[in-house]
Amino acid sequence: MSLNSGRYEIKKIYFKINEVANQLEVSTALIRFWEKELDLNVPTRKGAKKIRIYQQKHIDILKFVKKSIRQDKYTLQGVKSLLKKRKDNPLPENLIPKLKEARDFFISFKDNL
Repeated sequence: MSLNSGRYEIKKIYFKINEVANQLEVSTALIRFWEKELDLNVPTRKGAKKIRIYQQKHIDILKFVKKSIRQDKYTLQGVKSLLKKRKDNPLPENLIPKLKEARDFFISFKDNL
């Protein structure tokens, strides 16, 4: 729960596939297709009907997939490769040079003590 102008606001933790589709502005069929073709296995399944239940981390992966395909014009194979790199190195690529720069700064700072 978070405090919002003196009132408590309950944040939703779990989402059904139609809610995720609405957030991403895509069809549920497209989400199922991405899951199958990219071997995402993101949702847990609940109940006798095995309804897909998504968490925010799953939605973030699907947002990344959508952006990679629609904006960055990657193929499914390209997105699969990006997801593997992302899994192997979870840091955002633009953060790595900044972290190396900070490391070098602290090493030189330590050496000057």
